[in-house]
Amino acid sequence: MVKALRYVLTKAPGIEWVAGGIDLSLNDDTQKGGNTGWLPQFYGFVRTTNITPLTNLLRKRYPKTDKSPRPVQIKLFKGEIEAFSYAFKPVFTKRIAYIDPQGRWNTRKVYLPPRDHVQAMLWMHNTGFSSRLFFKNVRMTRVGQHIELVKVRQLK
Repeated sequence: MVKALRYVLTKAPGIEWVAGGIDLSLNDDTQKGGNTGWLPQFYGFVRTTNITPLTNLLRKRYPKTDKSPRPVQIKLFKGEIEAFSYAFKPVFTKRIAYIDPQGRWNTRKVYLPPRDHVQAMLWMHNTGFSSRLFFKNVRMTRVGQHIELVKVRQLK
């Protein structure tokens, strides 16, 4: 997943930096007639001069399907620390599909059952926290008691 993202990001012009992480959720689609399974997703932030080329490349790489109607979601980031911390969170959830009162499919987040929680923690242990993170032209640096993203200077 990280290799595919790295490839797409090398093809998109105008990217200044990227920071994000792989999130994991246990999706229960049994009420839709589907299965229950682990789903990784990339949650990240991009500083770019033009988002359109990146959007087009991501949508080409991850096209819509019946099972994944919105594989690429891009939103304007306004600097909310909660949104940023979500990309690096060490806790995962179970998402259960259901039909809401308006008759639309929705998902409800619940805590992972103990067996699935252990499986997620083993995955994170084997993968390593830093292997879940993705950075391009930026790095994490400890400054006092907090972490900052610092733009990497290009050698000329």
